[in-house]
Amino acid sequence: MHDSVAIQVTRGSESWQFYAFVFAAAFSFALAVLEDSRLPKTKWQRALAKTLLFTGCFYLFMINNWMRNHLATFLGWLKVENYSETTVTNLRRWYESSEWWLVVVGLVTAAFIAWQARETAGATKAMRDTLPEQKRAADAAKENADALKSAERPWLFLELPKPYFPEPSNRLDWKVCNRGRSVATVLEVGLTCKKCRGVENLLPEPPDYSVRIDFHDVPLAPSGALDAWCHIGTGEEKFGGLSQEDVKDILEKGCDLVAFGFVKYRDQFGEAHESRFCYYFAKTWGEFRINLVAPAAYHQCD
Repeated sequence: MHDSVAIQVTRGSESWQFYAFVFAAAFSFALAVLEDSRLPKTKWQRALAKTLLFTGCFYLFMINNWMRNHLATFLGWLKVENYSETTVTNLRRWYESSEWWLVVVGLVTAAFIAWQARETAGATKAMRDTLPEQKRAADAAKENADALKSAERPWLFLELPKPYFPEPSNRLDWKVCNRGRSVATVLEVGLTCKKCRGVENLLPEPPDYSVRIDFHDVPLAPSGALDAWCHIGTGEEKFGGLSQEDVKDILEKGCDLVAFGFVKYRDQFGEAHESRFCYYFAKTWGEFRINLVAPAAYHQCD
C-alpha cells in the first residue's frame, strides 16, 4: 500500500510581485529582439509572433510550477545576506569608499547608455520605416521636375512655305522655327527635296540628306525662325532643279515632290535634341503636308 501526500503552497505577495517583474522584463527583452530582427515581414505575422511571445512568457513565469519554485528559491537567496561585524561597519560607511562611488557612477553611466541605445534604435527604426515614403516623394519630385523641364524646353520644327506652287527653280526655302518656351542653340540642319514617281522608291533608310548646314551654335528665341534652303533634285540629278517639264510631271502626270530634313539643337540645360520631318507636295491643297507613308526614321522629335 502506498500513501500519497498532497502539499499546498501559498505564495506571498512579494513572490508574485517578483514573478510579475521577471515576466515583464523577459517579455520586454523578447519584444525588443523581435523588433530588431525584423524577421516577420507582414503585420499579421508580427502580431502572431507577439501573441506567442506573450503566451510563452506568461506560462513560463506565472503558471509553470518548476520555474516559479526556482524563482522563489532565487528570491530567497537574494534576500538573505550574511555580514560580519566589520563588514556591517563598512557598509554603514559605504559612501566613504571611492570604489562604491565608482560603482554608482558606473551604474548611472550604464543606465544612460542603455537609454541612449534605445532612443537610437527607435530613431533608426522610424527612419527605416519612412524610407518608402521618402522614395515616393523623391520620385514625385523628379517627375514634377521632368514635366516642368519638358514644358519649358525649346521645340524646333522645320517648316515649308504656304501656299506653295511648283515652278521652274533649283531651290526650296525652309524655316527653322522654335515653338517652345525657351532659347535653343541650333547646331546643324540637313535638308533634301526631290522629284520622283512613287514615294516608296524615294525614301531609303537611313535618310540621305543632300544638304547639311552647320549653324555654329546660333541661338534661336521662342517664336523665332531661321532661314535655310536646299536644291531640288530630279531623278539621279541632286541639284538640277525643276524644269517646266518637271513641273508638268508633278501637276499633271502623278510625280511626287518630297521634302525632308532634320535639325539638331541643344536646350537651355545643354541637352542635345533632334527633330526630323518629311513632307510631300499636295497639289489639291497647294501646299506641303506631312508625309504619313514615310518610314519612322523620317519622323522624330526628342
